[in-house]
Amino acid sequence: MSMQRVGYLDGLRGLAAMQVVLNHYTLAFAPGWVGPLGFFADGVAAVLLFFLMSGLVLTYSFERSPNAIAGGMARRFMRLGLPLAAAVLFAFVLQNTFPGWTAPAAQKAGSAWLASTRVSADWLPAIADLSGMTMLTGYSVTTLFGILVSCVPNILTSSNNPIWSLHIEFWGSALVLGLVWARARSNRLYISVLGASVVLIGANALILFVVGHLSALLVRMGHSRRWRERPAISFAAVALLVVGIWLCEDHNVRYYIQNHVPGVWRVVNAASLGNVVRPYLAFDSTMMVGAIMVYIAVLVLPVAQRICSMRLPAWLGRMSFPIYLLHWPVMMTVGSMAFLFVSPLGQQVAAVAALLVGLLVTLPLAVLFERFVDQPAIALSRVFGRFVVLKDARQT
Repeated sequence: MSMQRVGYLDGLRGLAAMQVVLNHYTLAFAPGWVGPLGFFADGVAAVLLFFLMSGLVLTYSFERSPNAIAGGMARRFMRLGLPLAAAVLFAFVLQNTFPGWTAPAAQKAGSAWLASTRVSADWLPAIADLSGMTMLTGYSVTTLFGILVSCVPNILTSSNNPIWSLHIEFWGSALVLGLVWARARSNRLYISVLGASVVLIGANALILFVVGHLSALLVRMGHSRRWRERPAISFAAVALLVVGIWLCEDHNVRYYIQNHVPGVWRVVNAASLGNVVRPYLAFDSTMMVGAIMVYIAVLVLPVAQRICSMRLPAWLGRMSFPIYLLHWPVMMTVGSMAFLFVSPLGQQVAAVAALLVGLLVTLPLAVLFERFVDQPAIALSRVFGRFVVLKDARQT
């Protein structure tokens, strides 16, 4: 299948990246805005959408060489690891160049979240991030491997907090590669691996990569375009979108569903019985269901696809990974500086100024990062992956 058929996912990825940015800036400088902005500033839902989209896109990517397990993982480590190292180095240098602005900004904004969040300027944790070690192991509150909780770094030691998600992204990539490999071998093996994945992962966020992988198979179906154009399907997709956003945003509804709707808590508990990976507590199962609903609605709804295919969302999608990696250190330094300088005009004006200044710095940097870091990382990952495949072939 041509990736042009799902090109609108670039726009969805760009909009999700802006959700993360808006979430962090409001939490930092205008905590009272987080609730009213709702889904537009829901960074958690955005990360869940990232995982779902990765499951789809990686399925198509890995299908080009379904048997290249070592090469696929080598490519993925290089593709994620090089931008990760560059972003960590950037954050470390920026924090050491402009230290000490976060705490006074947190006090001025009355943001307990910003006050509890610091940017490390220590070399040792930075080396752990630069080397890709924390991408493999995660942090104490985010690691997928419970046995590592007591020996992996605390997330507060990171100089670039959002990189925690690359741990799930990397192992989710391995999961998708395994599913693609099994499907290429035989349908029986594929069904077995798919079933084992569901049982062993359960309600962990890794399950979203499985859902994304399955959605890739559905989107590719030749008759999908015809049934998506039916009015009843569009109406159902709109309902799915509304309910999905509602589940993501309304904590009371999620609590009620999980604890009072008959059978739901039994399903959730059953989904956790066979888990071998540690769940990340910020992702409750009902929120993940809501994110899946939003994702499916976009896959089905033509108007949503047209919006995501517009020039600005599409451009933001191409810049989404650099934006995601760079906005945090900019916010913690330059954004905090802008907030404090404009704060005599009032907190709301200062918060808007911090966001605008942060974007004015982050977006041009993202363009440079995409050109000189992200694209070379993709090219090098392909070369490195082919080298690993050839080396394995010689050894065998």
